[in-house]
Amino acid sequence: MTFRLSLIISLVLIAVLFIPVKFPSTFNRPDNNESIIHFQECGCPCPDARIIEGQFTVPDSLTEKFKRKDFIEIYLTNDEAINYEVSQYDIRIKGTIIGAKPEECDSNGCYYVPIVRLDSWEISEFVSWFWTWNSKFGMIYLVVTLISVSS
Repeated sequence: MTFRLSLIISLVLIAVLFIPVKFPSTFNRPDNNESIIHFQECGCPCPDARIIEGQFTVPDSLTEKFKRKDFIEIYLTNDEAINYEVSQYDIRIKGTIIGAKPEECDSNGCYYVPIVRLDSWEISEFVSWFWTWNSKFGMIYLVVTLISVSS
């Protein structure tokens, strides 16, 4: 009886880990000042993320800096809440452009990359709870699972 109970408990714990944090929001297209982004991993100083879909409205005070309105990369501010594991997925963000940073300059002028203040974000793909836990919760889960399976 205890074996069955421990097996059921461990199966429930495993199932709970694979429940999504939030169901993906990929079914609707991004609104104005909303984009789906993917964080970049590069060794050099480069923009934080590339835009997969959506666009931001450029404020009137910055229109002279942007020759192109269809920028594909952005710098983010106020993004401390996004941990490394979650940043590996596509993320839907809402924000506003608060500035511009020159990325490449030549004789024709500079290419500016917008700096976006992050107002809110959500995961645009399936992510299980397990990937959002820090190491303390992960260790507690492992210990509880090992104890329930071994008993």
